[in-house]
Amino acid sequence: MDVLFVVANNNFQDIEFTVPYEMIIARGCEAVVASGNGGMCKGVFGKEIISDYKLSEVVGDEFDLVIFIGGGGALEQYLDDPKYLSVAKNIGAICVAPMLISDSGVLKDKRFTCWDDGSRTQINHIIKNGGTYVNSSVVVDGNVITANGPDAAEEFGMKLVEVMSSRCK
Repeated sequence: MDVLFVVANNNFQDIEFTVPYEMIIARGCEAVVASGNGGMCKGVFGKEIISDYKLSEVVGDEFDLVIFIGGGGALEQYLDDPKYLSVAKNIGAICVAPMLISDSGVLKDKRFTCWDDGSRTQINHIIKNGGTYVNSSVVVDGNVITANGPDAAEEFGMKLVEVMSSRCK
């Protein structure tokens, strides 16, 4: 399979999912969605999607790219969830999701960006895990693409499409 999007069952960030997802699909990539509980997922602004898998059913190395979507629900559902972290291989992460995947070590010695609510909570968490913060909307470092939130969704999607361009139809 090509691309896996990981969303929270409740309160994922609609724009951070929709924009990259539509860009990936438009390039001919196969994309599926996983969530912690499977089934219906509802975004902060009301977008509803049905996930193809429960996160516990996912084997990360089956996918060329795993994209973690932010939003408050991602923090609530996936903070300290070892299964969430275990699917992180070649990844994209947006908003608060870079903080969540940093516990797996995937951002150690990597440059990253993420959501900053002014408190630097997410930034400091990732720095503690060995990452180097870059104040940018999107950062690419090796096999990791990070973005800082909904305003960066389109640029994030374009970078993901670049990564997948050789693998899609």
